[in-house]
Amino acid sequence: MTKATSSLSDKILAFIYFIGFEVLVYSILSYLLFDQVEKNPDESQSVIVQNWNSFVYFVLLYAAIVIGTMLLLTSALPRKNKPRIMRYFWLSWLGLLIMLVLAFN
Repeated sequence: MTKATSSLSDKILAFIYFIGFEVLVYSILSYLLFDQVEKNPDESQSVIVQNWNSFVYFVLLYAAIVIGTMLLLTSALPRKNKPRIMRYFWLSWLGLLIMLVLAFN
């Protein structure tokens, strides 16, 4: 019975770490890419280009961070945790879609 309780608490703790990681990555990338861009209403043509550049950099940096983290975790943790790591890896790509909607609204 303690094994099931420990397993459930481990899953909850892993999900909390996952959400914390996603929030941290979103806040860092949005600060670097969106808060640093000058917003000049007179230059309406350059706003589209800046948003497109920010979008591409956001996706590329997010992919690099997520793939690097997944590789680091799979090499550092025991093999029995690989299915859980892969589940969160694929869930993070859904998180990317949510982050892009939040960032561009």
